[in-house]
Amino acid sequence: MTWPRVGSKPAGLREYLEPARRCASSSVSLARTIGGSMTTAILAATAAIIGVAVGRLWDSRAESARWHRDQRIASYQRLAEAFRTSYDDAQRVAFADPNSAEFAEMVRTINVQSNHFWHDALSAVWFHGSPGAVATATNLDRSLITLHENAGREMFSDEDWGRDRVPARRAFEQFIESVRAELGQPPVTHHFYEDTATPQPSLG
Repeated sequence: MTWPRVGSKPAGLREYLEPARRCASSSVSLARTIGGSMTTAILAATAAIIGVAVGRLWDSRAESARWHRDQRIASYQRLAEAFRTSYDDAQRVAFADPNSAEFAEMVRTINVQSNHFWHDALSAVWFHGSPGAVATATNLDRSLITLHENAGREMFSDEDWGRDRVPARRAFEQFIESVRAELGQPPVTHHFYEDTATPQPSLG
């Protein structure tokens, strides 16, 4: 910045002030540039923080959804396994002699151990399952109770067992169909148990 020389042509006030004006203008421009850069940096940092927060929230929700789905599927699998155990127990009781010395102990063991395993699995479906799965699982539970009650009354023949087991088998198939539909699996035309494809024999 150059000021008017002494001894030269008299300078007006405007000439004396012009260098100062240019200096001030440059300072303002510099300040605006710095201020603009800072604003941009602040906005970029804020956007990054918001992006991280939203990403974590999304990941948390996705992880929660995956956890619930895994728990739901695991409860369905557990109930299917428990059904097989309970069904086999009912068959053992049905063909055992109720007058034998071992019969009472066998029934007691089943009631204490196997039935607890079944009810734990059923409770898990009630905790994590969909309304449709809970409904078919509850119907399956009722069918198993009836099967166990009938099995404990008298010694079954092959014909008796072939008749009385059908409702429980059908209830299990309904549970499977409900779960497959919920998981988006296509329907199947076959039956899990062969004897459920035919009408149930009349009990009268």
